[in-house]
Amino acid sequence: MRKTAHVDEYELPLEVKKEGKWFIAACPKWRDCYAQAETADEVISEAASVAKTLIEVYREKGLKVPLDLKKRADFSKAFSFRTPIIVPSL
Repeated sequence: MRKTAHVDEYELPLEVKKEGKWFIAACPKWRDCYAQAETADEVISEAASVAKTLIEVYREKGLKVPLDLKKRADFSKAFSFRTPIIVPSL
């Protein structure tokens, strides 16, 4: 049996705030998804990495991912997608 691979694009809303020397990022739709780092770009990158790991864990456990699925691309066909490049300018 041949498996088809997919690439799913989710929307990850983040609220970022600075507390002392730390930036804290939290997803208001998913309380399990949060991160802390010393710079804004690091905390955004870390939060995205946490979300990716959580999505994999939720899928393995059969849990619903509480994010909006924006797009699903199928690797068995040609596809294109957009990925945000986030560069804070503080």
